[in-house]
Amino acid sequence: MAQLTDAQCKGLAAGKRISESSDHGGSLQLWHRKGAKNSTRFWYFRIQKDGTSTSERIGRYPKISLVDARELARTISKLTTEIDDLKLHREREKGQHKIEEDARQAEEAQQAEEALQAEEARQAEEAHMNSLGTLEQLCAVYVAKMRSEGAKSASKVEKALALYALKPHPTLAQKRANSITADDISNIISAMLEKGVTTHTNRTRGDLHAAFNVGLLFDHSPALRQGQTLRFDIEKNPVTRISRTKSFERILNRNLSAADLGKVWHVAPEAMNTTYSSLLRLLVCTGLHPVELLRLNCAAINVDDASLHVDDTKAGNPIIVPLNKFALAEVSVLISGRRSDESLFPSRSNAPISDAYARASVLSNQVKRLREALSDLEHFTARDVRRTCKTLMGKAGINKEMRDRLQNHTFSDVSSTTYDVYDYWPEKMIAAKKWESWLANHVIDPVHATHNVTFIGGERS
Repeated sequence: MAQLTDAQCKGLAAGKRISESSDHGGSLQLWHRKGAKNSTRFWYFRIQKDGTSTSERIGRYPKISLVDARELARTISKLTTEIDDLKLHREREKGQHKIEEDARQAEEAQQAEEALQAEEARQAEEAHMNSLGTLEQLCAVYVAKMRSEGAKSASKVEKALALYALKPHPTLAQKRANSITADDISNIISAMLEKGVTTHTNRTRGDLHAAFNVGLLFDHSPALRQGQTLRFDIEKNPVTRISRTKSFERILNRNLSAADLGKVWHVAPEAMNTTYSSLLRLLVCTGLHPVELLRLNCAAINVDDASLHVDDTKAGNPIIVPLNKFALAEVSVLISGRRSDESLFPSRSNAPISDAYARASVLSNQVKRLREALSDLEHFTARDVRRTCKTLMGKAGINKEMRDRLQNHTFSDVSSTTYDVYDYWPEKMIAAKKWESWLANHVIDPVHATHNVTFIGGERS
């Protein structure tokens, strides 16, 4: 008999049966049984031995998948080569039969008890082995933990693990996580290198290392398991032996001068899409993270007190940021005539993009156009603006603590994390006023300087 397929199982008509042979004799059968009110499909194992046909119900389809049913049938099939009577054997396992030998023979009774205990131990070990999770399941547990902790990058990590580790290596993905070796991890990284992937090799290595660290704790952590029967039995992290490739790490130290930032400010509206030009200017005014701003709705702007309310932040804690006159001018145009639930920085209407990280890639492309227009400016990215603001705010006389608060950098001391709930609004206002004045004097007002703007073919590139 040919092997069954999922399509055959799903399409089996009521009253019909289909089957396939098992490795050690007998067959796996799916029977679509008709009932008075409904019909149900059940898996059975059937075998003929010594002219007697014996069947055993395995379970309901699709609760038990074809793959799982086939494995259970294979186990039962192998068992029938070791015993004479499957039905009698099952009755003994369930404790439903009585030993037919002489009850007075204590030694035989003890032997039967020992045999029963051995079988129970075998079943327990088999159940334990069947509960061990795969690499794919380990990655899913890791991503679920990230989501439960509110990690904004959970979706990015999930996609990256699928793209670089699971889909290119399906055999490894289905391999039990506790049997994954350093060589397996090395093969994943090597395959990425062969495809020309550089920076993401270190990120994927880091994600896998973190996933196995979660696996080390999973079996004995009720908060992680949440009642699941899944286990990993991981005793060591195989990724530890795989070193990072330092040459693939980008050195993030680009810092624009005030003159460079002035060129960026004035040329952005000419070289970039209007929405992303305003976004870039707001980055200059606040020093916030681009993705945090891309998640905002118009309701985040309070024009009356010139404030920006960011609830969904990278650090996980909400922040209120003062808006200087330049930032307020940009956002006032953006929110004019629009509903409070509309995106502050709307995506294109013909093909909207909702994911903030994906839209950050659009911002990167827009900044590339700006760089092409500013032919005399050294390469920079949108992320460099945040670093530039941090540095230039210092030149403006704003101390580091207040710069950290304006940019929502995390304070890890107990006082800040546990006890201090003050919003520092007056202090932020003073700092924002200093930054506004410094921007006006050193970046925005000196417009006489030429910016060497180059447009290709008469259009903005």
